[in-house]
Amino acid sequence: MKQIKFFMVALTLLMGVSLTSCLNSDGNTVVPVRGIITLKNIYPYEFQAEGSSVVYVADKATIPGLSEMATPSDIVLLDAQYDTKTQAVDQNTKKINVTVTYAEKINENALSTPTDEEPNRSILPLSSLGSNLTPGMYSTDFLIMPIPFYTEKQESLKLHRFYLCYDKEASDKLPSTMVLRLRHLSSESDVTKEKAKAALYKAFNISPVVFAYSTDHDGAKPKEIKVITQEQSGNTPEIKPGSTENYTEETYTIDYSKYTK
Repeated sequence: MKQIKFFMVALTLLMGVSLTSCLNSDGNTVVPVRGIITLKNIYPYEFQAEGSSVVYVADKATIPGLSEMATPSDIVLLDAQYDTKTQAVDQNTKKINVTVTYAEKINENALSTPTDEEPNRSILPLSSLGSNLTPGMYSTDFLIMPIPFYTEKQESLKLHRFYLCYDKEASDKLPSTMVLRLRHLSSESDVTKEKAKAALYKAFNISPVVFAYSTDHDGAKPKEIKVITQEQSGNTPEIKPGSTENYTEETYTIDYSKYTK
């Protein structure tokens, strides 16, 4: 089985920024800064993790992979590093200059109303990424969704789209719970050629969905979020209209109560 290997699909990155604060045993002074982070400024490029006071400043005016359309407050997947040989860093440091290898904007809005387009592909089971990679909150507004799926080749990735939609009917049946459904649409022409494993992160802005939920529930916000996925269980990722074959629905629960206080 082929597996596409490039930064956007790197499965070693965890949610949030991973930092190494001590030297490796071999005396390596290069410290990686990798993970999901907020773009704070673009002149110069600055990044800051949610809840952190440390700002990472890019040492160049252009960043590989980062769209020119990226704006402050976007959520990005960052791969960068700095060297403690060239700058002193301790627990009081508030600004660190970094060399950015790659950055990718990953945020988009969740949908408060269902899209007219029916899903035509499942995703791979989230368990294929490891037991620690499940949906989670980056902040009050952004839900991080790891998404593994099949494609034909790297160039075909742009033919895959993912939506997170509010399920009002299901939400109305559960107390203090907002139900969201992940939908996968592909415009690849031949599903039998979709054999390469790929994965990416999406940061869905759920603020419009929370507003819709609150409107439907007399101003109350959800205390719990359930994300329902369609995960491949048969021998093809194709979902045919009106069929429930070849996939199972899996539910992932997120405690949202601390964001509603």
